[in-house]
Amino acid sequence: MARRDGKNTDGLTPPQRRVLEIMATGLSVTAAAQHAKIGRSTIYDWRKSSENFATLMDDAYEQGVDTLEDHALKRAHDAEKPSDALTMFLLKAHRPARYRERVDLRHSGELHQVKRIVMAEPPTESTEPDAE
Repeated sequence: MARRDGKNTDGLTPPQRRVLEIMATGLSVTAAAQHAKIGRSTIYDWRKSSENFATLMDDAYEQGVDTLEDHALKRAHDAEKPSDALTMFLLKAHRPARYRERVDLRHSGELHQVKRIVMAEPPTESTEPDAE
């Protein structure tokens, strides 16, 4: 954060702040790097070398996901063109016990155990002279 006198108190550089602002809008690390005109790996280097940046990056990511979720909720509830698919994804995310995919696997009949023997490759001839 910048103080009233304009000095930086969060220890971040302007490009780092820009990356976090972009990520908080819901864009990816790749998009944030492109907008900040830096390499994607630079962001991960900052993350590795600064616990503060890593924490702020996690917060920015969560803000971005919240933004995307809000957008999805608006689209799911759109009066003119509601999205059934978005509604289902949101229900699965928020109530997985009730709306998750279920697989009912049943077996009838016999089970047979099959043993498979794999032969090892024969040893290759050694290039060392035989000790006799």
